[in-house]
Amino acid sequence: MFFKEDDTLQKMNSNRILHTKEEPEEHDEEPLFVPLHQKIDREPLKKLLKKLIWLIPAIILAIILYKVLNPHNPLIGKWKTTSKAAFSLGDLEFTKDKIATNGIASKIQYDIQSDKINIMDELGTGIIFYIKDEKTIESNLLGNKTTYKKVQ
Repeated sequence: MFFKEDDTLQKMNSNRILHTKEEPEEHDEEPLFVPLHQKIDREPLKKLLKKLIWLIPAIILAIILYKVLNPHNPLIGKWKTTSKAAFSLGDLEFTKDKIATNGIASKIQYDIQSDKINIMDELGTGIIFYIKDEKTIESNLLGNKTTYKKVQ
């Protein structure tokens, strides 16, 4: 039988072939699993928990402040008029700080109450919108009631 000498035998793990157990290599890293009888140093975990325990109230406080300082504004979105009142504003679009109607946008501020929202522009002119339900509001300009339905 002819064979060519090479380093294959040197690359093979002879312990595996002979079914002998290899001695595990020593690692400087901590093992992934610790035997139950071995004590674990819990101090780093306790320190981390002490730091994190303040995170929960901070998150709750941030949410509360956000809700208080940024109340839900039901007007934001597009509204279509359903009545043909003489003093109708036409279709409206409200954003966080503007109202747009008939292609004209104006900066406004909102005064949100439970059943109505008063909007005021930079000149101090205001309009009150009465909230009928989530998708219906009304305004009353010069005695003419105008009803609006939310589009989006």
